[in-house]
This record gives sequence, structure tokens and C-alpha cells, in this order.
Amino acid sequence: MSAPQEPHANPHISVVVAAYNEEDTIGAVLDALGELDLDMEVIVVNDGSTDRTAAIIESRTGPRLQLISKPNGGKGTALRAGFEAASGSIIVIQDADVELSPARIPDLIAPILAGDADVVFGSRFLEPVPGLGWERRLANWFLTMLSNISFHTKLTDMETAHKAIRGTYVQQFTLEATRFDVEVELTAKLSRLGARIIEIPSPYTPRTVAEGKKIGFGDGIHAVQAILRWRRWRPQT
Repeated sequence: MSAPQEPHANPHISVVVAAYNEEDTIGAVLDALGELDLDMEVIVVNDGSTDRTAAIIESRTGPRLQLISKPNGGKGTALRAGFEAASGSIIVIQDADVELSPARIPDLIAPILAGDADVVFGSRFLEPVPGLGWERRLANWFLTMLSNISFHTKLTDMETAHKAIRGTYVQQFTLEATRFDVEVELTAKLSRLGARIIEIPSPYTPRTVAEGKKIGFGDGIHAVQAILRWRRWRPQT
């Protein structure tokens, strides 16, 4: 189990982006990442997209951008591939849509740089979220509550796709989840490893299924199953 560590003097950041059929948004995400003044690598995992996502990524490849292409396997498998390729002392998860802005990444990593946290979740629910239906609010509340009870955390948004993690913690486990239940696995394993997890607000612009939203009711069922599964996980001693 890792002990609290000193602040980073010269951090190298790895931003891992899982992308599946995001031709309408991936360009904007990569452009926004390119505007960040950070020592940073961007690892985009194209998870078997069938649209122009891969071509758009390839048109922007450069010294700071790495493309990994793989058959479609789900967000969990994409993040696993990205984590394996990451070299940063801090790993940031960024979705390939524009619901959560890459411009928030400096704020996500700041508590880790200061030595005040090992993991930072960008909560969508610490500030008002206009346009978000009650069904999604209720589902998130239920899953987060169940997660808090199971993993002894005090989160408002376990399912957030904006996470910054000290690299030494990522090195202590291998992701096994294949779908969106990877958020549960990350929360479970990081909490069991004793990581100091805090939240900061991450402004959220929800999109609809028609606009490309992929998570649905079935993923909620998988999340509950994942909570029940990972509550038994303990780090190897």
C-alpha cells in the first residue's frame, strides 16, 4: 500500500482518452487538450470505432499524441490499454465527448501536485447541472451511495469520467472491467489501496442519446453487480 507522497516538482501528465464513435467531438477534445500548458502526453485509445474517429485522431498525431487502435471491447478495456502505455507520474482520464471539459484538467491535478490528495474526482454534482433529467440524477445518487457504503468513501459522483490519479497507485493493480463498470473498479481499488480521494467540481454539459450518449439502464445494472463484486477486493500484501 502506498503512503502519502511529497508534492511533485516537475510532473509529467498522461491523459488517457477512450474513444468509440466520437467523430463529432473528438477533434474538439484534442484541440482543447493541445491548448493546455502542461508537460503532457495524450494517449487516445480508439476502441474499434466504425466512423471517422480514427481518421480525425490520426490527422492530429504529433510528439504529444499517441493513438492506440484496438477492436471494440468497451471503456474498461480501452482504459486498460491506455494505462499500460502511460508514462506519467499522474494519470488523467478524459472522455472523448465534450460533457466534461479538458480545460478543467489543471484544476484536477492541482491537489495532487500540492501533496493534498492521491486521487481527484471531478464531481458533476457539486454545482447545479442544468438540463440533467431526474432519472440520471437518481441513478447516479443510488450508485454513488451504494459505492460509498461498500468502499467507505464520501463521494458525490463515483461515476464521473474525470479522474486524476497518482501514477504509483495505477501501477498497483490491473483493470479487469470491460464496460462502464470500470468506474466502480477504479473507486474500489483506489479506496482499498488507501489512496486519499477528494472531489472538486467539474462543470458538466450532459448530452442525449441522440447526441451520442452511450451509457444506459443496462450499464446501471452492471455497476451494481460490479459494486457487489469489488467490495471483496483487497490489495495483495
